[in-house]
Amino acid sequence: MSEVEAGGSAPEEVPRRPEADDQVAILRTQAQRLVRANLALLRQVRPGSVLQWMAHDIRTVVGAGHAAVLLLDGPDGSPGTFVHSGLARNVAGAIPADRPEAHGLLREAMTAGRSMRIAGLRPPNGSAALPAGHPSVASFVSAPLIRHREVIGLVYAANKRGAAEFSLEDERFVARMAAELGRTPLLMTDATPELVDRIAVTSQALRKEMEATRSFLSSLSHELRGSVAGILVSAELISDPAYENLDEQQVRAVGRRIHSVAGNLLALVDNLLDLGRLEAGRLDVRLQPVDLPPVLDDVAAVIAPLAGPAGVSIEWPATAGVPRVLADPIRLRQVLVNLLTNAVKFTPSGGRAWLEIEADPEGVCLAVCDTGKGIPPSETQRIFEPFERGDGVQVQGVGLGLAICRTIVELHGSRLELSSQPEVGSRFWFRLRRSREPLPPRLLRPSGGQSAVPGQDGRPASILVVEDDDASRQSISDVLSAAGYRVRSVATRRGALESIAGGAVDAVVLDVQLPDGNGLEIIGTLRSGVDRPLAVVVLSADRIGDTAERAMAAGCDRFGLKPIAARDLLALIAGAVEERQAGSPARPHD
Repeated sequence: MSEVEAGGSAPEEVPRRPEADDQVAILRTQAQRLVRANLALLRQVRPGSVLQWMAHDIRTVVGAGHAAVLLLDGPDGSPGTFVHSGLARNVAGAIPADRPEAHGLLREAMTAGRSMRIAGLRPPNGSAALPAGHPSVASFVSAPLIRHREVIGLVYAANKRGAAEFSLEDERFVARMAAELGRTPLLMTDATPELVDRIAVTSQALRKEMEATRSFLSSLSHELRGSVAGILVSAELISDPAYENLDEQQVRAVGRRIHSVAGNLLALVDNLLDLGRLEAGRLDVRLQPVDLPPVLDDVAAVIAPLAGPAGVSIEWPATAGVPRVLADPIRLRQVLVNLLTNAVKFTPSGGRAWLEIEADPEGVCLAVCDTGKGIPPSETQRIFEPFERGDGVQVQGVGLGLAICRTIVELHGSRLELSSQPEVGSRFWFRLRRSREPLPPRLLRPSGGQSAVPGQDGRPASILVVEDDDASRQSISDVLSAAGYRVRSVATRRGALESIAGGAVDAVVLDVQLPDGNGLEIIGTLRSGVDRPLAVVVLSADRIGDTAERAMAAGCDRFGLKPIAARDLLALIAGAVEERQAGSPARPHD
């Protein structure tokens, strides 16, 4: 195997927000799926164009300066076909098309029997072992073409655009394409008799997918514009002086309406983000021991305001003695909220929806039931697909919830089942394994009242809010001030350290992602800067990462997910301050 000389170190990567990473991963996945689908069709319709098409699309998808397909179709196994993409016309014209050389790097790549990814190449290795006239190579990714366990050629790309090396995802994609090409009848010149039928089936599937996408975009547009319009009108009612004659009851009603609509928008955004993670293969769960009663209390708090106006009665089971389960508490809550929300939506006024819990020595079965319109047998599988909704459905929604719920349940090692009868009702259920381990720190639950607790000096506790988003910082400060706390706020880590040094503080409400670094890294410094017990409540919008565990390990007293309800925020602060004042910031395990 030839030596490869590495030149320098790779440039430091700039961290990006998870949302940007998700979008990049989604686009990459979609591009790769499209390329593979096109290859499957092209090798049926125009097999003679497969090699050129593959070289071009591999170069495009992996972002290479150029790419090529090399076939060993000579009588003695020597190279006989060299198809390339991305080379300038004068450069390509200088490369022999009939018998390009293959030794050194290319020969090594072909005989390796696996995909290869190399970076930091410098002459002579970056120019040797390539066809005469071929430009030099700085980064390289390849996969051998194998048919009947014999190497018949090589697929490769060179010189990653905008980066020092190709990624692992690039290498996997090239390997998948090489495997597809290895199964392609490259010498076939005539279409098979079944080609017309197969094209018709493919076209029908594509049309169905396009129609589903159009329907989804239409529903999404309706949901977003309708919700935003409702918020704008409601906000205008309570902010425009022209409507100052509204009484307190009317203002509160408008506030509740804004809260409800904003909650619907948040659920929609969460579903869209989850869809992106699902498409990118990044939707995951963090299994841990979970006590069901507090999770069900949270679910009830969400469902009750929806069921009342809809005229649907909700029935909750007794939870005394229900065993702990192994689950992701955030994702479990998401599944139950989604299923119960659907039950309320699809049940006529006067109907019922209820939750059933059945425990056995191995696990717990959770079932959401209703007396709604039911689902025809022909639709019981289709409704679990993204963007799909039942025929004739008139309620709001974009058809993502059940698809995401099914994936979450499967990640728990279970399966979301459905039994339904039209005009009678539906039952969705799944099983979770039992857990006898103690609850982890991240499951600390809010407790306590809504009023301000005293600080070290006997007055209402002094709280420092560290949050970079202006609207969030002001909202949190307003909630704390309304509860009677003394509040000051900053937007950066530096501001937090300066504020601590300038005055006594009893508690800090700390965001994780700040403009000048990670908030968790300054918890110890904040505590060392005061001469009194300092409670730390960490807030984060990370719903699937390990931020809660890292926050607890860094020494915070309570952790909350954003957006957080005002009552929950006040309860977290009260519990943290009282523990610190008592000198016992222990983590209860229930």
